[in-house]
Amino acid sequence: MEYKFALLNYSTENIGDEVQSIAARRFLPRIDEYVDRDKLAEWEPNQPTKLIMNGWYNRDPNGWPPKNSDLLKPLLTSIHVSVKDDAVREAFETTESLDFLKKNGPVGARDEQTLEFFKQQGLETYFSGCVTLTLQRDPDIKKQDFILAVDVPKDVVKKMRESTKREVIELSVYHYPFLENEERFKVAEYILALYQSAHAVVTTRLHCFMPSLAFETPVLLIKDSEKYEPARYGGLDTLPHSLTDKEYIEHPEKYPLDNPLPNPTEYQTIREEMIERIQGFTGYSNNATFRTLPLSEFPLSISAIRIFAFTWSSTFKKALLEGDVAWDEERIADFERIVAEQAEEISILNTTKQELYQDIKSLNNEIVSKTTEIDYLTNVIKKIEDSLSWKLTKPLREMKSVLKKIIKR
Repeated sequence: MEYKFALLNYSTENIGDEVQSIAARRFLPRIDEYVDRDKLAEWEPNQPTKLIMNGWYNRDPNGWPPKNSDLLKPLLTSIHVSVKDDAVREAFETTESLDFLKKNGPVGARDEQTLEFFKQQGLETYFSGCVTLTLQRDPDIKKQDFILAVDVPKDVVKKMRESTKREVIELSVYHYPFLENEERFKVAEYILALYQSAHAVVTTRLHCFMPSLAFETPVLLIKDSEKYEPARYGGLDTLPHSLTDKEYIEHPEKYPLDNPLPNPTEYQTIREEMIERIQGFTGYSNNATFRTLPLSEFPLSISAIRIFAFTWSSTFKKALLEGDVAWDEERIADFERIVAEQAEEISILNTTKQELYQDIKSLNNEIVSKTTEIDYLTNVIKKIEDSLSWKLTKPLREMKSVLKKIIKR
């Protein structure tokens, strides 16, 4: 059967989304169509189409699930579901969603939280890791003598600069989502070139440390005490070296920037398994480079990188601030949900408590009733024993007892 090949694209403020698609693009012999990840429910192929459906789901819960078309042949791998978002979780739990996932499974979960969610839904699933681990090094991109700090807290950057004489260049993956699709992919390619050319990378970002591992660039994951989400990183945060922001500030010698520690190698197994799986799906793999642009379009001198990083990051500070506001709103929503869940638990406990009180009250009433009955019977027995007839018949009762003993002999 002759297939078209589609690739996910995005309209978000995070260039890390394009990084995921560049990784998937490696396995496509061509791109016949782009499909908006957040509008999959609106899209339907007009002929048999293969689509690698890796990524974070999803920005718009109404965009899931895709139409259950026989023309769509998806590879469900490297998927993260934002299960803490009630609307997203509910979208994935619908009959239509589960039918789609079961029909096209097994489903590859990018992280342990998503893996557990899929298991709870009764789906055939496995831990896949992230497709960005399959990115291929570009042999023409040379190492530079700078250290890249990607979305790193300011106090960590300050300590980095105190710990090395090399230039520390700050960069953010956030931007205003006004760029055209082609421009977004160009910027993502250039940022990937920076990850490969850096002497070392320090980052809080998932789609920075995993490409850095794939490029064999020494990388340190900073677990920001304000923003780090252990659940979203589960199964992935053990792949690079990592420190909390406080640990790094107090002990920068644990990751010396001038002589960075070699990366752990556990990611290589995940990488090779994913390459084999995706290549088997599409029948193609470009092993040469992640680039589609000539190297001449990649200004890789330190001064050019500095100018780009400053311009890119400073121009989109509003996006960063909006991202922080969104993060705070998300944390508030999480807190409100936890409070609501605890309030419900307290309500259930209070109901149970009232039921127990009623049971105890009933038992106490029954005890009082039985005690009264016992007192009454005790008085009756005493009256019988004190009666004249009981005393007069005592010899007969004793004789009866003796006769019983004789008969038994």
